[in-house]
Amino acid sequence: MKERNLVRDLMCVPNSGHSSVGWFHRDAAELMRSSWKRTRTAAQRGRLQWRNEGGEVKNGPKKRTVDAKTKPKLETKVLLLRGQLGPLAPCSDGNGVNRPLKNIMALCTWLLLWLLAPASSGAVNNCHPGCHCDVESFGLFDSFSLTRVDCQGVGPGITMPVAIPLDTTHLDLSFNAMGPLTNTMLAGPGYTTLISLDLSNNHITKISPNALSKLRYLESLDLSHNELEQLSPSCFSGLPLAEVDLSHNNFREFDMDVFTNKANGEPVSIDLTHNKLVSVLATLHGRVLQSQSLNLSANQLSSVPDLTGLSLRLLSLDGNPIARITEGSFAHLKDLIYLSISGLNDLREIEPRGFKGLQSLQVLDLVNNPKLETLSPAIFSGLDSLEELNLSGSGVSSLPNNMLSHLPSIKRISLGKGVRCWRSQKQAQFHRQLGQLQHDDVLSCNVKGVML
Repeated sequence: MKERNLVRDLMCVPNSGHSSVGWFHRDAAELMRSSWKRTRTAAQRGRLQWRNEGGEVKNGPKKRTVDAKTKPKLETKVLLLRGQLGPLAPCSDGNGVNRPLKNIMALCTWLLLWLLAPASSGAVNNCHPGCHCDVESFGLFDSFSLTRVDCQGVGPGITMPVAIPLDTTHLDLSFNAMGPLTNTMLAGPGYTTLISLDLSNNHITKISPNALSKLRYLESLDLSHNELEQLSPSCFSGLPLAEVDLSHNNFREFDMDVFTNKANGEPVSIDLTHNKLVSVLATLHGRVLQSQSLNLSANQLSSVPDLTGLSLRLLSLDGNPIARITEGSFAHLKDLIYLSISGLNDLREIEPRGFKGLQSLQVLDLVNNPKLETLSPAIFSGLDSLEELNLSGSGVSSLPNNMLSHLPSIKRISLGKGVRCWRSQKQAQFHRQLGQLQHDDVLSCNVKGVML
């Protein structure tokens, strides 16, 4: 009976009709009540035995006296076992007197923060002496952890594969002068769990066909600032890649077919900026490559490449020596929503229907094309979804009056130096035949004389 009363007191259940709020969740009380019931049932069956001070064996539960000193200890013990708090409201002892809560509240707050906060450890098994390994643990009882390994700039004498912990997810091997990447250099223990791998600035001139084959969970790969000129068709086969950085290499031709054998159909973002590209091919043999973005900026492309078969969302051709955009240059990119053709110092002409087929395009960026001086309204034919057109820094200083008829969804247009135009509604006029007010959309600009 005293243990039953203890459960009731710890839960702050009132004896005489006093209303109060308990410390613990209801399931904690049930846990203690069920424990008391099991003790009582076991005693009735004669399965519990204990020795008294005289050494005699006794059956049944050992009687306990809960005094004023013992009760707070039991409260703290139950609290630690439970590991969770209920509502932080004061409990009543039955006479309307609140217990001191300050110490227990501080203890519980500290305990919860200790359980939930991420922990890091500098001592990690199988960590190379020249690397820094950091384990981040999360959740209750550190049930989930990520190991990040930084081996940046360890030195050209590093032996590959470098030793890393078995649960490594992020590995930085940049600035190590690795040279050609062979089949065994990334095949050690711990590499199969990698999600992100940085191999930038390593003088890599060649990648063996199976050099990456063990990295079956790899999503992010950085091969920038190397000396690559070509890739094997099976280089990325079986990898669930989502981001690949191939910028600042020596590619002159690049075939997008290298990405068609990756493990899943999720879109991949590809960075090929600052190469020496004169040609980009898409020999997909009837297959469709899902690509989130393709950045071809700062290359040597003299025309828009044929990207038939790519399901692209974002495309950048900035900083290429393109002088002319011909009709239908983007005809097969029906899923494209963002197109940037900026910083083309040689661009002089965009032919009518040059953006034909871009029915999903929402943003067209033509910034800093100084030799582009005139735009025919027919250029924008088919851009029914276009919302933003940026011509800032270009030679275009005026727009045709019927611009809205070609761009029915346009919201903003920028051109010249600081000229901004936006869609607005002309003051409503009563239409006699329709018998209602008629609203006409117009382009309003912050500078007069822009609309011709």
